[in-house]
Amino acid sequence: QHQQSSQRAAQEMARQLAKQRLTGQGAPKHDYPRRSSGSVITSAVRKGTDVTEKLHHLYFKLSPFEYQVPGAFELYASLYDAREDAFFSERCMVRYDKQGELIAEGAGNLCFIFTDLGTYDMQREEAYLVVHAIRIGDMMVDSKSSKDPSLFRRPYGCAVFPLTSVLQKSAQPPSKAELFSAELFQCSNEQDFALMHAGIIKQTGNFKSLIARVDFSLEVFHGLLSRVKEVHPQLFQKPVPVCRKLGFPEVIMPGDTRNDVFINLLSGDFKGKDNKTAEKNMECVMSVILNTGTLVEHALSPGVSQQNMTNYKSVVVRHTNTPHWNEIIKVDVPHKQFPNAHVRFCSFHRSTNKKGFNSFMLAFLPLVDAQGTALSDDEYTLIVYKCDASLYNHLHTSHYLHLPWNGGVDEAPLNNQLPKTMSTSKTLRLKVRTTTCSTKMTQNYDLLKFLEWRSCPDSLHECLESLMVVSGYEVVKFLQDTLDALFAILKQHSGNCGQLVFQSLVYIIKLLNETKFENFRTVLNSYIDDHFCSLLAYRNLMDELKLALFNAQNSSAVDQKYIRTAQSLQYIFRFIVTSRLLHVNAEPDMDDSSFNDDLISVFDSFVSILEQDKTSSNTALQASLLQSFPLTFMEVLQVLPADVFSHVIRRILDCVPTNRLNNQKLHCIGRIVTSDLWLHEDARNILLPTLLYHLKSLMQQGELEAAKCLDIKGDLLRVLRRDDVGSVASNVTVFAKSFLRTLLKLLSQRGKATQTSVAATLFASTLDLMTETHYREYLTELDGWDKAELFLMEFFDSMRKFLEKSPFADDWVSMQVSVCSVFLKAVKCFSLPMQEQLLKTGKFSVELWSSMFKVHMDIACAPALQWEKLSTTQHDDYLAKFGDIRVEVGKELSAKWHQFDMTQKMSFIPSLAGVILKISLLKQRELRKLVIPLFFNMISCELAATGDFQQLVAELVDKLDDFVSVHDMGDNEYKEHMHTIMEECCRQDVALQAAGGLEFVDYSILLLERLLDLRNIPEGDEHMIPRMQAIVNLMQYYKQMQRDAMYIRYIYRLAKLQLAANNHAEAAFTLLRHAKILKWEEIPINVTWDFPNLPPAKTELELKMNLYKLMIDFFDKAKVYEQAIPLCKELAEQYEMVTYQYKDLVPIYHKVGDLFSKIMEEVRPVSEFFRVGFYGSKAPSFMKGKQFIFRGREFQHVSDFSHHLLASFPSASLLKFNTEPDAEYETKEGMFIQLAKVEPNLKSNDLRVAVFAASQPPPVNVETFTLNRPVQKGDKKGFANMWIERTIYTTDLPLPGLLHWSPVSHRETYDISPIANAVASMVLKNKEIRECKTRAERNTEQLSPLSMILNGVIDAAVMGGLAVYEEAFLSKEYVDSNPQDTKLVQRLRDLIKEQIIELGEGLSVHARIVPEDVRPLHDKMEMGYLQMQQKWYPESAVPIPKVASLTPASSHPDLSPSPTSGESTNNSPAPQRRGTVFSLTTSAGPSLKPPPKAATSGLAAMAQVMLGTPSDVSMPTSGRGLKVPTTSLRSRSRSPQPHDGRVNMLMITLAMIG
Repeated sequence: QHQQSSQRAAQEMARQLAKQRLTGQGAPKHDYPRRSSGSVITSAVRKGTDVTEKLHHLYFKLSPFEYQVPGAFELYASLYDAREDAFFSERCMVRYDKQGELIAEGAGNLCFIFTDLGTYDMQREEAYLVVHAIRIGDMMVDSKSSKDPSLFRRPYGCAVFPLTSVLQKSAQPPSKAELFSAELFQCSNEQDFALMHAGIIKQTGNFKSLIARVDFSLEVFHGLLSRVKEVHPQLFQKPVPVCRKLGFPEVIMPGDTRNDVFINLLSGDFKGKDNKTAEKNMECVMSVILNTGTLVEHALSPGVSQQNMTNYKSVVVRHTNTPHWNEIIKVDVPHKQFPNAHVRFCSFHRSTNKKGFNSFMLAFLPLVDAQGTALSDDEYTLIVYKCDASLYNHLHTSHYLHLPWNGGVDEAPLNNQLPKTMSTSKTLRLKVRTTTCSTKMTQNYDLLKFLEWRSCPDSLHECLESLMVVSGYEVVKFLQDTLDALFAILKQHSGNCGQLVFQSLVYIIKLLNETKFENFRTVLNSYIDDHFCSLLAYRNLMDELKLALFNAQNSSAVDQKYIRTAQSLQYIFRFIVTSRLLHVNAEPDMDDSSFNDDLISVFDSFVSILEQDKTSSNTALQASLLQSFPLTFMEVLQVLPADVFSHVIRRILDCVPTNRLNNQKLHCIGRIVTSDLWLHEDARNILLPTLLYHLKSLMQQGELEAAKCLDIKGDLLRVLRRDDVGSVASNVTVFAKSFLRTLLKLLSQRGKATQTSVAATLFASTLDLMTETHYREYLTELDGWDKAELFLMEFFDSMRKFLEKSPFADDWVSMQVSVCSVFLKAVKCFSLPMQEQLLKTGKFSVELWSSMFKVHMDIACAPALQWEKLSTTQHDDYLAKFGDIRVEVGKELSAKWHQFDMTQKMSFIPSLAGVILKISLLKQRELRKLVIPLFFNMISCELAATGDFQQLVAELVDKLDDFVSVHDMGDNEYKEHMHTIMEECCRQDVALQAAGGLEFVDYSILLLERLLDLRNIPEGDEHMIPRMQAIVNLMQYYKQMQRDAMYIRYIYRLAKLQLAANNHAEAAFTLLRHAKILKWEEIPINVTWDFPNLPPAKTELELKMNLYKLMIDFFDKAKVYEQAIPLCKELAEQYEMVTYQYKDLVPIYHKVGDLFSKIMEEVRPVSEFFRVGFYGSKAPSFMKGKQFIFRGREFQHVSDFSHHLLASFPSASLLKFNTEPDAEYETKEGMFIQLAKVEPNLKSNDLRVAVFAASQPPPVNVETFTLNRPVQKGDKKGFANMWIERTIYTTDLPLPGLLHWSPVSHRETYDISPIANAVASMVLKNKEIRECKTRAERNTEQLSPLSMILNGVIDAAVMGGLAVYEEAFLSKEYVDSNPQDTKLVQRLRDLIKEQIIELGEGLSVHARIVPEDVRPLHDKMEMGYLQMQQKWYPESAVPIPKVASLTPASSHPDLSPSPTSGESTNNSPAPQRRGTVFSLTTSAGPSLKPPPKAATSGLAAMAQVMLGTPSDVSMPTSGRGLKVPTTSLRSRSRSPQPHDGRVNMLMITLAMIG
């Protein structure tokens, strides 16, 4: 007792000293280094992972239960895992009386909190909250009387609620309380009540709803429970019962004590031997009894918040001998009573008709096993003993404790041992499951034996050895007790047990290093900081550590215990240093030298092991040693000066052989630069050269090692950027000298994105740390300016590559702006030695200075610096932090440019012009003012040196196109700004004005304007028209400026657009522009033009031939055969006369023949032309106020073309009038389009071809177009006063051409009198008749156009067409009133006569070739022609050959119907029937007689059939498939119908169909 009292006093003193050490009081005499506030390794790292993040709590608040349960009742709630089929929390419990009022005990506010939930619990996939309702009352709900006055605990209902979503949703704090509800169910069979919750979850079993719900709220909290109570005091105003987990939490902190045993009363089997025992109402009563027979009061807890019970009564399941209970009861007994206590189970039949019982069932369960350890967590089948009722009141432990309690014993021998009042059977069994949660009672015998080592001092070695085989789960549960015992043994028995204690300590540390026990590292840290108090343990631990290292060094084979020792160095040193500091605080005057020498000797042992060669068997030990060594830094720095320890570290790193243990070496270096040691200036000065040497060597070992080295350098530089680490100038010098060039190489190589971004960050960080002195020193140490120039070229090149494609993400704006600022600073600093070298030696490297100027350009043009794209707030923030870096670039550029003389400036012309131009295009007004004048200074220099400035003009044109169209730079504001500045500079220079400076300004602005016009057009097919026009404008500019390369570039761009729009003719005409530039010569070319189906060529001759073939194909597809033929001939001439490629002549000549055949035989649709005007403020600038002639597509008429045009300009409105718009439309808001059809003015050659071709050829190379607009003049309305306003439009380019439209360059308008218009119309119509007649004679397939024009003219004449002319112009009154038109009147008469003749000749041709199915139409036209001829010019009759006449079914005597009764109405021969009611006969006379005024019913019947016919009309089919309307012969004759124009149109349609 005296010894224990002294030990407790020493421990208390040590704890007080430790407290003083932690709070900074009672500091020792020696000033040991302490952790800096800026250390990257914080106290959290020292204590391991913050385990509070893995502590979770579920706050459960039950709402008042309003459902009326018969009698009193109890509600139990607990957490359940359906996948494991097990409850994992205690039960919380509330009670209600008969009136439904809450019986307030420990949970008057109905609030509970489930604690100890870990990460695994929060991630359970099938977690549920289970609520059981137990009724307290009679056996049956409807019982009116009972002989047993005691109450029964009866099953009532169950509710379940899924928790998985609640727990996982609340995994990320903070969470909020949510209201939930669970439906209460009742089972039809009471035997299923114990497992009812599982049945509800799986939806199996027979349950019914009680129409009642359990309402509650849930809220999840994280961290320590004490902290939760501080943060949410409103939830804990009243005591909230805590429901602990059935099992240990993930972390057991020192001081946490628990001593709970949970017994799950599962089921019982109380059937007799013959299995004929009547079903009974079994109740089980539990009690805790000491082995002496004393009943332990209040030792059983039914649920949290309720008072403990002495006897716990189970639920009574009615009428079953095999009841299932599944009730969890906590045994609450002091751990010292565990070995002498047991739980007794007495089961009775609870009868409702009589009092008392005849017998009872007895079983018992000891709380410890035979070895004295707590029962293991398992399911036990207890032996049940049947006892007489007389024994119950006198039952003593002597009656049964000597009997077996667990199953598996033969009953016959056992019954022989039992008194007459007791018996047993193998069918009598009771099942329970135990769960022990105790930090005082272990379930492992070896651990128990070790913890009680004082009781067996002779077997101390055995106890220590047995500890190292104990399960890790048992050790961590009793970690504090185990460590206390170890250091107590070390203190008292260090001589003979020191090595075993050391090995046991290593075993425990090794356990905690495993992943599954990593949470308990915090427990160990807490123990060392707050509970460890052995003052002299460091001496023994250091001795044992040195001995272990010595043995490992001299061992010939690898021993795992030495590797485990190396892996445990972190905590071994923690124990050593903590013990040493406790001793120093207790004895401040003690000497440190011996301890320091001992500590350094330990590190000497490290060196001896690490420097062994590669063949050594200790490689694994070396790796472990080097891996664990950095973990000791924080502790060693508390007892060893930083400079001394730095020399130790350097020795250890240098002793490792090259190319060995690379990963461990990298790990060690990484921990050095992130430790507190690196914060000491002296330590950095000692270690930095060594670290950089090893890093440079390790970077060459592989990609993975290089990436780790870059990360370490980043950590290294991060410390150098701090303000609280002393001077870093020398460190920066050493680092830049060692690694600046390496970083440049990494940036140039551009490896993995991550590695490149890290290298870029390090590169920028290094440059930022360097001062002007560092930059000068770096160049000075390069051994000569020649090497300095090479380095600077490499440096600027790396910068440009970095800025061209930044390795950082686009949204890292702040990072990229910082890098630009650092780069500009670096360029400034490096340019100073360059300027000094220029002034000192006169050496001038154009390449070097040009590279530097380009770096300026790249910095200014960096996307991150274009702050106009950012929000106003971001713009202001960056401007305040960095200033406008672009303006700084402009100032630097201007200053450096003006330092050169004239000769030096000429070295940069014209190459530097692009740099200046690109910077000037940035959206920064001040920058433009600085940079644009530099461009004019270049112009002045070139003008003075060469007499012109053509080189700069060429450079400007090329670069401006690239910057605006490709890089999307420049805007209208820049155009205005550039024009102002350039014009002002030009006017100030007289020589420049004389050399055409102002014209150059205008041309430059014009180019910029056209480039912006093209760029501002949105993408999409709907904007194809303005885009093509903008390209043509640019082509015209480049052609005028003689920039052939740019001109050709846009030729192919336009051709691609034409091809995409299926404008094959325009695509061919576009390519023809390039072909004309090329020569038929073997001139080498080195440019490849990207165009579909255009093969690459090496010479102009080859390219021109390829283009010709492509154009021929395009013209063929566009059906413009006339344009393809000359190309074929020209190509054939080259094959025949120049290249002698006779084989290629054959397909060319075949192609020519094919094209001519198509011209003569193919009917080609003729496109229409339209005049289009664009007006309004929103019209494209290059189209506004202008008129264009558009060529429509095939079969595209006015309505179709207007729809297509408006689709290209969605915001435009179509003007409904055709006169010239007023001036207000030029500036009116919006966009307006005016559209009118125009006629092309064909050339005479086209007219001649049209006569012989199958159809009118498509107009080609048309430059003039006509628009006729009728204008009424005079007071009287009529044809005689209808004038024609004719406008002739002349286009810039012929159509078709580059585009399918062309701007109008000239127009002329004049009026045409009505008589002149009539004459012109007659001339045109007569010409058309002649052309159609000629085509029909040459090709019978061209009959339809002839039929249509003949029928149209004849019908118009019959219906009064010529009568209009007669009334208007051919009367005596008109001639008398308009004597000036006498010749025109006579001309009109002659043309009418000419038309009669042409019609007659046309009908003659028509009669010869007309097929039978179109014969009715021909006969109709003959009759109309005879009417027209007799009315106008009877004397000019043209003989018409005898042709088959049309005899309708009922008509005039000359067109008589077929007789119905065998008689004829005249002397004409009877018609022959050929399947129709119409027959063909031969006319007796040379021509048909004119019909009477009213036509007979034959043609009328046809019209009625097609335009609404009676039901008795049928449709037989003629020989060629033409359906001709007929009337049944049996039908009654019909009266004649008027011969109207609808029949004429019908006949035309029938003819076309035929």
